[in-house]
Amino acid sequence: MVNYLKNTGSTKEIIQGILFTLFCFFASFSVSISQLCAALASLFWLSESLFDMKNYQKSKKLKTYFQETYKTIKEKDILQYVLAFIFYKFFHVLISSNVQKEFATTKELLLLLVFFTLLFSLKNDKWVFISIIALLLGAFITSVYNLNKLIIEEKSLFDIRAAALDNTNSLTYTGTMAFIFFLGLGYSIKSFIEEKNKNTLLLSILTFFAFIGFILSGSKGGFISLGLTFVFLCALFLRKKFIFVLPFLMVIPVYAYKYITPINVAVNDVLSKQQGQSGTVNERIDLWKAGVLMWIDHPLLGTGEADYMNLYHKYKMKGAQSVAAKGSHMHNDYLDILVRFGSIGFTILLMFYFYPIIIFLQKMKIIFASKQKYILIFSTAAVVMISFMSLTQCHFRDDEVQILLWLTLGIFFREINKIDNKK
Repeated sequence: MVNYLKNTGSTKEIIQGILFTLFCFFASFSVSISQLCAALASLFWLSESLFDMKNYQKSKKLKTYFQETYKTIKEKDILQYVLAFIFYKFFHVLISSNVQKEFATTKELLLLLVFFTLLFSLKNDKWVFISIIALLLGAFITSVYNLNKLIIEEKSLFDIRAAALDNTNSLTYTGTMAFIFFLGLGYSIKSFIEEKNKNTLLLSILTFFAFIGFILSGSKGGFISLGLTFVFLCALFLRKKFIFVLPFLMVIPVYAYKYITPINVAVNDVLSKQQGQSGTVNERIDLWKAGVLMWIDHPLLGTGEADYMNLYHKYKMKGAQSVAAKGSHMHNDYLDILVRFGSIGFTILLMFYFYPIIIFLQKMKIIFASKQKYILIFSTAAVVMISFMSLTQCHFRDDEVQILLWLTLGIFFREINKIDNKK
């Protein structure tokens, strides 16, 4: 790694790279420190952009600056979706009955700085690789921490579910580990097949522990989503031969149903006794019924973030308990977005999940022939998995998971850009 740090750029690039590396390292267990480091790393991009804009303005070519910046991204639709998301968030501030509270929710837009930093500012690929190592190292620390509780303290898997270092919710922890595991897998396989250097062993060990962390989160929805993503990966790699493997893959849900259902019933019984309906299927059904009713009454623009909580109590189901009584989120990203942002916001936000998949499928032949193949395959798999997991959880609402979505999308489009530029 010491040799790898050589020739990593100017002083500015080194400082920015270190800050971005720290953001990745703390992403698994301290969202506040992680976001602070990401913001500081992004300041270099912002200051550089403002300086360039000032120079262009002096020569009365500010329009040229934006045109040239825009040209650097080949897949321009993703920028349009991001800009539409930003515009729509501020539009909701203007139409909200509680402008101040709605404006406070726009702070999540700052998470987008990670995406822009990867696309426009962090030029040296060495820093991206070092950041991935740091990301996996952070996951390794949290996994060892949880393994200690499981083995040394003799606690059950259910007891340690919410045991990230900063007491992050277990389902949020599942989402972060899913992203880290798939990114690690992409870089590990690339290193093993194409580079065959000493980093391969380190990447593989750290990726394995990220997977252990994912397992220790104890998310049934996460496990099922992993199985579905595995089917997606089989379809990608096998392609025409996939049809011959499909009958065997279809057996997996049968065994999953056979063995997971009794565990599900047992866990739900424990949860019902300890926390009412918290975490159960009944809780989710109550939330989803209320959510559908809310969307029917606010179909186009949604309720907005600030008015959502004020309105939820009018729609909640009779006898609803735990999250279904409070309505803090819908336990389903798609329904949650529909309720808060309406059909317009839903269409914009949905593209963050599905646009990378569409691009991947469109360019699949070129991607499989490129050096970026494994990073692109497994970053796409991470997005596929989170899209499945979002059926039973609100991952987009969690800053810890959302910032890793922007990191993954940044890496994906950064690698796609390389392919497009060569083409």
